[in-house]
Order: sequence, then structure tokens, then C-alpha cells
Amino acid sequence: MTLDKSALPLYKKLYKEIKKNIESRTWEEGDKIPSEKELCEKYNVSRITVRRSISMLESDGLIKTVKGAGSFAQKIKYDQTLSKMVSFNKTLTEKGVKGSTKVGRVDSIFSGFLIGGLLNLSAEESVLKLTLIGEGDGKPIVQYESYFPLSLGFKISEKAKEFEKRKQAFSTIDLYKEIEGDRPNRIKQTLEATVSDENLSRSLKVKEGTSILRVTSVIYFNETPLEYRVACYLGAEYKFSTERTLQDAYS
Repeated sequence: MTLDKSALPLYKKLYKEIKKNIESRTWEEGDKIPSEKELCEKYNVSRITVRRSISMLESDGLIKTVKGAGSFAQKIKYDQTLSKMVSFNKTLTEKGVKGSTKVGRVDSIFSGFLIGGLLNLSAEESVLKLTLIGEGDGKPIVQYESYFPLSLGFKISEKAKEFEKRKQAFSTIDLYKEIEGDRPNRIKQTLEATVSDENLSRSLKVKEGTSILRVTSVIYFNETPLEYRVACYLGAEYKFSTERTLQDAYS
């Protein structure tokens, strides 16, 4: 078998070929991939090429190499970029996963000092709290808790219920384009590793203490805050990536 005829170096072509087999689930999680010798013979490449490809695959978490046993396919994680806003539906679709979102709760609560401060509201003002559960292939993988000024929140929550009836995958970012008013164009985020408490474990149907990636966001139109959101992603299902400049590192 020959690799594709693009201008890429051979080790990158082989990397793409093995990655395709893992992402398409030709090789399921835990399956042993062909040995170095078998890959050399199958694709007519050198052992150095194979080893460079294997090293890249392991670095990207696509395989795990066990000394004396071989290399094994790993579970594909949803790759969520932090450099731009990407819809929940697009993240899943790119992995060939059928997504859906369920509306958990819709509540009107007092903003308090934290949420009020983030949304430029007084602590006594009410906000709308919307809880969404995002699923991949029918399995809960993320919980979103979003807080809005009341007027915006009511519009967003009604659209969320419409999307749920259509059995669509969505997060709040997908809903702004469906309502009149300002659309987000800026977001501030922080990410931290934590574990699930009792309530979150119940929502995501996992054991208490499960690894969680917690992303807090303030979503803006220019300088106006529209939404404060706390998203809790299953650590076993997600990874986050970004790109940063080094231009000030040497000054």
C-alpha cells in the first residue's frame, strides 16, 4: 500500500494515515496498531520514518506505546480551541460524532456580587440562569451554566428550548444569531482542572470526583458583557488547545 501523493514528508503522511484509522474507529481504543516492521512493509517506508510518525502520534495522545508490548490506539478527545469561539455542534461534527443538547433548568436568581459585577449589574438585580447538558453520541460530556441579564436571558432560553425540540447540538453561542440584538464578538476565559461534585456528577452521569476541565467565560459585545458562563467538560473526553506568540519572550 502506498501513502498519498502530497508533498508532505513521508513521516507526516504516515501520521495522517494512522490518525485517520484511529479517528474512523477502524482501530478502537485499546486496539494494538501494527508493529514498526509491519508498518514499514505495508507502506514501503523506513523504520526511521515509522518511529517519527509514532512519536508524533504519541505526543498528540492518539496512541500509547508500552515497552515490550507495542503501541495501542487511544480514545479520541474532542479538541476545543481557546483561540476563537467554535460552536459545540462543530466540535462534535468534526469528529464524526452525533451531538445533542438538553435544557436542564431555567431559573431566575439574584445576581449577587460576583455575577452582578461581571455583568455590570447590581447585586440585587435578578439574572436568568440557564443550564444545558451537551451530549456526544447520547453520552453527557459537558455542562454549561450561563447567567444573563433577564431580558436577554428570556430570549436565549426560549431559543434553547426550540433547539432542544429539534434535537440539535448547541451551546449558547449558537443561539445569539437566532435572536435580535447584539452578538458576541469577544470572550475572556480561564481554565482550571478540578473534580466533579455530587450535583455535577449527577448531571454528567459520572462518579463523584471525576476529572473535570472547568472553563469560566465572560462573553461580550465590544465592552458590554452579555453572559457569564461556567462550562464543565469531562476530562477524559476533552482537550483544549491554543496558539501564542513568543515575540515578547526574548525582550
